[in-house]
Amino acid sequence: MKIESRGRNYILRSRNKNSLLTNNNFYEDMAQANTTVPVEDIQAAIENREVIQTKIHKGDDIRYVHFAPMDINNWYVITVLTRNSIDEQIGYSRNVMITLVVKILVTLLIFGGYFYWILGREKRKVENLNQEMAFRDKAFKIAASETGKFVFIYDPDEEILEFMNYDPDKIWIPQIIENFPKEFTKYFKEGGRACREIRRMLAAVEGDAKEIEGEIIAHDQKETIIYHVQMTNIRSDDQKKLWMLGMLEDITEEKHKDIRLKKEEQIRSAMLSDAIGFFEVNLSRDCVMHDGTLIESSHSFTEIVDAFVERKVHKDYRQKVREAFDVGNMLHKYAVGIQEVVLEYIRIGDNGEDFWVRCETYLEKDVVTDDIIALTVIRNIHDRKLSELQLKKEAVLDPLTRAYNRRSGVEKIEEILSRYPNQTHAFVFVDLDNFKKSMICWGIWSAIRCSLMLCRL
Repeated sequence: MKIESRGRNYILRSRNKNSLLTNNNFYEDMAQANTTVPVEDIQAAIENREVIQTKIHKGDDIRYVHFAPMDINNWYVITVLTRNSIDEQIGYSRNVMITLVVKILVTLLIFGGYFYWILGREKRKVENLNQEMAFRDKAFKIAASETGKFVFIYDPDEEILEFMNYDPDKIWIPQIIENFPKEFTKYFKEGGRACREIRRMLAAVEGDAKEIEGEIIAHDQKETIIYHVQMTNIRSDDQKKLWMLGMLEDITEEKHKDIRLKKEEQIRSAMLSDAIGFFEVNLSRDCVMHDGTLIESSHSFTEIVDAFVERKVHKDYRQKVREAFDVGNMLHKYAVGIQEVVLEYIRIGDNGEDFWVRCETYLEKDVVTDDIIALTVIRNIHDRKLSELQLKKEAVLDPLTRAYNRRSGVEKIEEILSRYPNQTHAFVFVDLDNFKKSMICWGIWSAIRCSLMLCRL
């Protein structure tokens, strides 16, 4: 490299063995050199402060000269390169580039390998976690299916209910129900007991209840199912998000067992007492039942009662029995809060003899179907009833004349008037004057004989 002054004299000249120019004036040196660009052209370019290049031949050696202006005192920088130095620079640059590329490739390879190793390790962790969760989910579903319970999650914010273990053969509602507070009425009878119970539990959720329990009676096309519902309040770590984790358990069979046990206990109690009969009636469907199950029959309960009354009930009590066992009358009594009805009447036995019976009827609602059920126990009270009537007769009749006393006579009149309110009646009171005087004059026996003759009239 050489630096030339404004007068084209050298300011600085390299001292290495490759220096071509030896004089102090640049143009003189260039004129003596075998250059491919004339000195005049080089001079003109320098005067115009332009960049120019040329080649100088010296034997077999070729040198490349590059002229570039400087911003200092109009100086020029003249750079001379030999072919060997260019080849060396190119080789050096190539080696540097190759080294750099190799380093980059090695770095990428190391980074890629490390990244692949990290990725593989995380992938194995995720796979193991997925396998573990799949196993737990499978175990959870098996355990839940074995216990007959279905697990669901309800999100009050999103109003979404989703079953975690779902079996369409056992649950007729969808696995996921969006907008649950409004959409659940599609699967339950509006206004029914199930809808009321679900709304109660939703209100408890809104009230931030910790534990919620209830029973839902669902009706599909085939059967009636009773579910026990239990929900638990679960909050996120920051206490901002709320979920309800619930379990749905089919307790239909258990409920039926409880009902059957209760009825069997009633039947057993009736059988161990003086009962002579027991029957069960579904008043809502007007049919006879046995052990909680409807009996398939071509006759309704009303028709059976009519036939029984004509054959087995004394004529004086037939209308009373029909009214007592009228389905409409019993349903009305249950609606107004009467749950026990007692009736006593004279029944005709198989041998044609009459005897007194007592029917005790208990009205209740079936927890499964909401139907009104009547349980009736029939007892033989003939001996007790005769004793009771005899005592009553002795209380209302004079023991000597066998005539009604004044108090019992008034009660008898009131009974007749209440039994036949729409009929006309005539009642006569007879008063014997001077009975005490006649008893003194003619004696006690004559007075008694006179009273008996009057009572026979």
